[in-house]
Amino acid sequence: MKKIHFLITLIFILISARSKAQIGAVTLKDAVGNTISSFGSLQLAYDAVPDPMIVSFIIELNANYDGSLESYPITLNSIAGAGPTNIVTIRPEASVV
Repeated sequence: MKKIHFLITLIFILISARSKAQIGAVTLKDAVGNTISSFGSLQLAYDAVPDPMIVSFIIELNANYDGSLESYPITLNSIAGAGPTNIVTIRPEASVV
């Protein structure tokens, strides 16, 4: 009985997590705008920035980004190598009004 309860709980968690997914809602780009990868959340994109940083990065929130589906709080930890010449810019993509 415990195994069935565990499996039902696990399935519910997986379905809930999947329903909140925002596939391709956030894009990580290099400093010149070349796409590195797409993510389902701002947190995942920020966590993909290499540590230590040796170049700047851009995180763009795409038109399909829905902040209400983000897990809060978003934690932007310091990254070794970040500074005046190596920065992470978070912005909406150009088509977002």
